[in-house]
Amino acid sequence: MRFTALTLTSAAFHSSAIVFLLLTPLVHGRYSKRRLALCGILAVPGALALLSTKAAEVATSRYIGAGTDAAGAAFRVALLVVTAVIFFLFLRRKWAAAFPQDYKLAAIGSFMMIAMMVLVPISSVIGDRLGYYLIPIQTAVFTRLPYLPLGANRQLFVAAPYLGLIVVFAVWTTFSALFPKCYEPYNTWLFGYPEG
Repeated sequence: MRFTALTLTSAAFHSSAIVFLLLTPLVHGRYSKRRLALCGILAVPGALALLSTKAAEVATSRYIGAGTDAAGAAFRVALLVVTAVIFFLFLRRKWAAAFPQDYKLAAIGSFMMIAMMVLVPISSVIGDRLGYYLIPIQTAVFTRLPYLPLGANRQLFVAAPYLGLIVVFAVWTTFSALFPKCYEPYNTWLFGYPEG
């Protein structure tokens, strides 16, 4: 009930958050293939119900086949997908043993990160915007790395996400056409004390 109430509250701020209601069957109980399959089965009528809402109609008319694209979506979603793949290939078992209390959240979040890859070709804007909701889970994966038994490559695993994000940030601020238009006019203190 609390998960549903919080999800509906967040949907009052931005209607796209309502898609997380599809995760309701996974909130309690053990994380298992059976529960995941049940969630998938229940997601079909749930997704159809969500697609019949006014918010879905507005999003479809604005972002599917309308020529509106998120230029950086492929890069941002790629970062999510890489995080999820690393989680499943290298971290999953270690995480389940070390942090069983939040393993389910990390695993489901990683599945969702991979799902964003499917959405980007349909609508880069929708895939990108839903991907923003998964960045806190991606951050949790990054911040848990120092506490996982990663063996000889531990320092590489711990440093790699931050080095990768610094490179992405440098490329984005250097080559993005939107950065000078959308971020520099705010005169943030990020790159020094603003004039005036």
